[in-house]
Amino acid sequence: ASYSPADKAFSFDGNQYIQSESGLSGDPTFTVSTWMKITSRTSTRVQIYAGGDPGTGRSGFGFFTSVASGSTALNGSVYFESNDFQLGSVLELNQWFHLAFTHVPGTLSNTTVKVYLNGDQLVVTHVNTNPGSITLADSNLRIGGGNADSNFVIDSSQISNFKLYDVALEPSEVRKLYNLGR
Repeated sequence: ASYSPADKAFSFDGNQYIQSESGLSGDPTFTVSTWMKITSRTSTRVQIYAGGDPGTGRSGFGFFTSVASGSTALNGSVYFESNDFQLGSVLELNQWFHLAFTHVPGTLSNTTVKVYLNGDQLVVTHVNTNPGSITLADSNLRIGGGNADSNFVIDSSQISNFKLYDVALEPSEVRKLYNLGR
């Protein structure tokens, strides 16, 4: 990935991701906060992933975007193991948006996972295929993709001001992060 000083963001062209250690393990409490601008619509793509490799089904969490067959709408979901928390909002191309999600240990549900878009907590659709708790397979954190597999790397996007907290932020704290802007 390359850094654009003018945009104050990392830019991705579909062949890269940034990998680091998250420091998370087991069924952790955490918050992810980031700004994103997605510039192309494709099938399922990963923007952020931690705790494993989505291509191998290893345990982890992340943020995905997808385009339904025959649709032009770009949809997002926060993913925990085999659980999708769908945003229910259409994400606009070429516009910055703030995404945050929190997790507290326990059975995956709308009470243990909260999702925020542009400072507002969303009522998410929980597609519960695995009602258990999360157990991270490793502590890897990937920004801009899940792995080197082209099905899991974003095509053309920017990510700015990524933050990972080891606490579940309160709604007012998420709102403050949004109000601060990029």
